[in-house]
Amino acid sequence: MNSNGNNGDYRTLDKLINGDNNTSNDKSMWLIPYTFGDNHYIYIDFKTIKEIKGIWIYNYNKSIEDTYRGTKSILIRVDGKLMTPKWGVVVKKSLGLSFDSFD
Repeated sequence: MNSNGNNGDYRTLDKLINGDNNTSNDKSMWLIPYTFGDNHYIYIDFKTIKEIKGIWIYNYNKSIEDTYRGTKSILIRVDGKLMTPKWGVVVKKSLGLSFDSFD
């Protein structure tokens, strides 16, 4: 992440799938540099065939004020095949709070 001026930022890619989902601790979250008008991609290679039964998306949840930083919509492709409508799926904005019963 050094090439994008993010040296020392702890919101690194390893937080994307770390199991710490219901949190408002930004040290457990992933955040990318956002460039308006650009597409932003995540590629996951499982290396072997996996059965996927569902995907939960936890949006950026640092605080009520920072929930605008989360994603607005996503497209999901599996092996090149579009799994969502071509216009994407709207991702609900987070609450900015953590609740034990919410996860």
